[in-house]
Formats: sequence, structure tokens, C-alpha cells
Amino acid sequence: MKLTTAEQMKELDRQAIEERGIPSIDLMERAAAGVAEAALALLPKRPGKCRGRPCAARATTAAMESPQPGCCF
Repeated sequence: MKLTTAEQMKELDRQAIEERGIPSIDLMERAAAGVAEAALALLPKRPGKCRGRPCAARATTAAMESPQPGCCF
């Protein structure tokens, strides 16, 4: 994993948005999904209990209205 300073991250975000045309909301959703997956990986595995799923990281209104199979909200 590579770490960046706040200034470097700001520049990477600018490049993604302006030069590659990636909407800033998509960048934020991807970041949130990554954090959620890392957090879920830290939780103990408990058979029969919902630990959440990576798709839960994208718990937008649309996803909550029609979640993917196996998702817990």
C-alpha cells in the first residue's frame, strides 16, 4: 500500500477528475468502499452472523432499495 500526503492526494484527485474525467463522487465512493472492506476484514468471522459485505460499502439509496443477494444492511 502506498501512502500519500494530503497535498499529493489532492493533486491525484485533481488529475483523476480533470484529466481522466472521473466524477469526484465516484472517487469518494471507491474510497469509502475500500475503507469498508478493510474494516470488515478486521472483524472476527462468526458463522451464521452477518458481518456485512463489500457491497454494503456502497449503501446508496438505490442499493438499499434493491440490495444484491447476500448483502446485509
